[in-house]
Amino acid sequence: MRQRLLTLCLIAGCAVLVAGAAVITASQDKTAPVITIEDKEKEITYKDGDNYEELLADVTAEDNRDGDVTDQIFIDKITVVSDGTRAIVQYAVIDESNNVGTETRMVNYEGTGQAEQNVSQPEAEEPSQEEEAQTEEDTSEDEQAAQEQASAEETQEENTGELTPDGANPAIRLTETSRSIRAGESFDVLSVIDQVVDDQDDAATLSRRIHADGEYNTSVPGTYTIRYYVMDTNNNTSNIEEFTLTVQ
Repeated sequence: MRQRLLTLCLIAGCAVLVAGAAVITASQDKTAPVITIEDKEKEITYKDGDNYEELLADVTAEDNRDGDVTDQIFIDKITVVSDGTRAIVQYAVIDESNNVGTETRMVNYEGTGQAEQNVSQPEAEEPSQEEEAQTEEDTSEDEQAAQEQASAEETQEENTGELTPDGANPAIRLTETSRSIRAGESFDVLSVIDQVVDDQDDAATLSRRIHADGEYNTSVPGTYTIRYYVMDTNNNTSNIEEFTLTVQ
């Protein structure tokens, strides 16, 4: 009788512990706050050394438990893309349960090296007509050579087989840079993805983290620009590839 009573007590105690653990687990906050950018397509230019006031001006954050956490938003990273004229700004915010919310936007970028490139040079003597003619001829030849070299490099890049990550940053490549469709025709935004690679994440993981920024309407004729990039699970950002969708 005593053994049965002891067994019942143990069962009741275990049940209480399990119920308590369930309550604690249910009460845990695992939802990250959501960052909202009011106008993601707004033209913003960030220069090296600028403060973040303009970048944060139209950005808010809301948490399911902590409420408005806009004042907790910070700039986690600014990544300059390969063309050197734009950058990806990554925002982050952390709630009281240490859940992290992130968001990104594209901005125009101006580096500090621009001032050095604009340093004025000493004035030179005016060239004669013969010298001007020779200069124009040399310039024409140089431009032609540069165009041929650029064309060769572009062809070589297009023929490159396997895509490789840029160090810790993932990489993305498109099958084409533009496409024309008729108004009303469907368009799969991921159909132009050729490859996505990373030094750690596999293609299946990356495929769920591809971003396609830019608005388009397949029912309204016009020319639309879509910017593709991918972020790995460590929030490293890839190169940005622009795609032009023409709806006729």
